Amino acid sequence: MLNRFYQNYDHPIIDTPKAVVYLSHPQWFQSKESQDEAKMELILNSIDDHLYSEDKGPVFYVTMNDIYELWK
Repeated sequence: MLNRFYQNYDHPIIDTPKAVVYLSHPQWFQSKESQDEAKMELILNSIDDHLYSEDKGPVFYVTMNDIYELWK
């Protein structure tokens, strides 16, 4: 998943909008034995290093509906 992110974001300035979509099933939020939560935390924490809200890059989290409204 991080590889996919970095295939779409390879430098600080992007000149066209891009979306990277991750789909996760809510079951991993409920399972204490699942390692999926730890994996997702690692991925999201790495992506957070590029957050727009912290002036670190172009990343911001939105829903698919938000993307539609921004790009229509």
